Amino acid sequence: MKKILLIAAFLIVAPFAAHAETLNVDVVHSSVTFKVRHFFSNVNGKFGKFKVKLDYDVANPEKSKVEAHIAVASVDTNNKKRDGHLQNADFFNAPKHPRLIFKSTAVKKTGENTLDITGALTIRGITKSVVLKATYNGSMQHPQTKKTHHGFTATLTINRHDFKVSYGKGIVGADVTISLDIAAVGK
Repeated sequence: MKKILLIAAFLIVAPFAAHAETLNVDVVHSSVTFKVRHFFSNVNGKFGKFKVKLDYDVANPEKSKVEAHIAVASVDTNNKKRDGHLQNADFFNAPKHPRLIFKSTAVKKTGENTLDITGALTIRGITKSVVLKATYNGSMQHPQTKKTHHGFTATLTINRHDFKVSYGKGIVGADVTISLDIAAVGK
């Protein structure tokens, strides 16, 4: 009987004992992509090298934190000449500003699995407050490793001119949509 009471007490208290867990981002199963208008169609690209530090609290998402560092030199639009141009002073100026950086400042739960992640986005040394619209896609224990895998999707649209990425006005659109698909592994 005591054993049953202990198990029942654990099941009642356990959800309240949860805390933010540092998750390891699985970059092989994650991506950072973007889309921008060029004349009358869109150019899609991705960044192949990035690091994300993610502290996620399933029970209290508002206590979560995220920080991302994206290597500008890893930009890939499926065109080497364009990728080189994006890295020079006309666009990102990678030699002087090698990383795009996002650091969360607040997380607000907006629905059952949705979040607004407010944070500071730095591009070309210019920092602006932005809001990522995020979805927690769920979690599952891997059958072989027994580690818990989590999935997240987040998007935001920025005006590139706010960050002094203004080359090609009238040819290249002002709005850039950035999407993150993040697979993260708990302990």
